[in-house]
Amino acid sequence: MESTHPCLEEQIEQIRKDYPQDISVQLIEELKWGNGNTPCCWYDPKIKKIVYCDANHAMEAYIVHAQRHRVEEFKWLESEKAHDDIGALKAGDEFTDKFAELYAAFWKKTHKFIPIPKSRAA
Repeated sequence: MESTHPCLEEQIEQIRKDYPQDISVQLIEELKWGNGNTPCCWYDPKIKKIVYCDANHAMEAYIVHAQRHRVEEFKWLESEKAHDDIGALKAGDEFTDKFAELYAAFWKKTHKFIPIPKSRAA
């Protein structure tokens, strides 16, 4: 079956053109994750967003992959500042209090969910 989306390398190159490095690194990492065994997302250069057509993959990417990764980065930075491991629970709570709203806004700017009718998804 022929893909209607550009190859992964072309999508990555377009992301690098469309976004500053700090954001492109995050989006490329997610795009690579989302194109594992069963591709579940692609980058659409017309709207400059990563597009998901499956709600489960979109939620998994947001909650499990991307946000958890940001919490882990936050934990590392805050532990370095404190010269002690602040722990995952404290990091998660502090990240949520300080950045969850900003992160959700970032996600909305860089992602889109487009449901595909079940008859076309098969």
